[in-house]
Amino acid sequence: MRMLLGIVVFSLWLWPGELVSNASAQQAELAEVLLPGDKAPALTLGEFVKGERFDSFQDGMVYIVEFWATWCGPCKSSIPHLTKLQKTYNEELRVLGVAIMEHDPTAVGPYVESMGDQMDYAVAIDDRNQMSTNWMEAAQQGGIPTAFIVDRKGRIAWIGHPLDMDEPLGQVIAGTYDLDAVLKERERLAQVRAASEGLMQRLNEQYGAGQIEEAIETMDELVALDPGEFGELAIAKFQVIALQVGDWDRAYAFAAEIITDRLANESAHLGTFSWYLLTDASVTDRRLDVAIEAAERAVELTRSSDGDLLDTLALAYSKAGLLEDAVEAQRKAVEAATEAQRGLFQKTLEQYTERLQRSRG
Repeated sequence: MRMLLGIVVFSLWLWPGELVSNASAQQAELAEVLLPGDKAPALTLGEFVKGERFDSFQDGMVYIVEFWATWCGPCKSSIPHLTKLQKTYNEELRVLGVAIMEHDPTAVGPYVESMGDQMDYAVAIDDRNQMSTNWMEAAQQGGIPTAFIVDRKGRIAWIGHPLDMDEPLGQVIAGTYDLDAVLKERERLAQVRAASEGLMQRLNEQYGAGQIEEAIETMDELVALDPGEFGELAIAKFQVIALQVGDWDRAYAFAAEIITDRLANESAHLGTFSWYLLTDASVTDRRLDVAIEAAERAVELTRSSDGDLLDTLALAYSKAGLLEDAVEAQRKAVEAATEAQRGLFQKTLEQYTERLQRSRG
């Protein structure tokens, strides 16, 4: 699961208390974060290097506000896709590319001109980093390209990578996007986070005091409070038992609970857990059957629609020597891949196919 590398949150070579402390601080900041459902911040734009200037959102129009930079390699791959979306929805959509963090703002115009019709939408330069501050930093978005969908009422409807927004954008355009459900989920999560504050503080104190078994029990309470929000702590518990307590058998006994109970309906967390078991150097007792079971459950939950999860499952099969299954899973990963993933997944498919052919002599 390549997009999740490095979030195996907890490589517990760091003292877990730091993680808990950081998580508590992040929760405290959430009230100030720009989220879907919020009114879109003002447009504080500098020069428009392409397209007709506009400085506010028009009622009844849908907008994409996308942040990019001339020096950003991944941004270039999303530019033709944004152009395609602008042409597809035409009068119902305005795409705005905002160049931020430019070392030399005068380079933006020539860059856009060199892109020609591939970049066929409005492009402006951030004015004194105001857009970067009021949009990207406010939404805690640290990487580009990042896109915001603004609905017909001037509200943020969605935030994410521009290559991942086709479905929500189509729903916003059609009027079927359920922002009320998004807002209700936001309210529910706020309540969950409020309820978790005392538990997080207790967990921090237990780690600080070296009370490992007590901390493990508190992790269980947090995961039970909301498996989606705190599912990473189930993985952390596995790591604590395996790496700090040093009992791999007990850790894998708990892994069975992770897959069939604790995170049984959490595909992303199951994928993360499988990827950790398959790839992390700290796993000195690598039980591939458990990694396969976690990945298979994740793929089942998503009905084979998530390329990352299929890629993880294919890796698990490959490491177990199940090459026919690996090729089939990787083929599905390519079919389900985003534009950004497809090349890498295709290369992996070719590697698995070559290995399978060699094994057959």
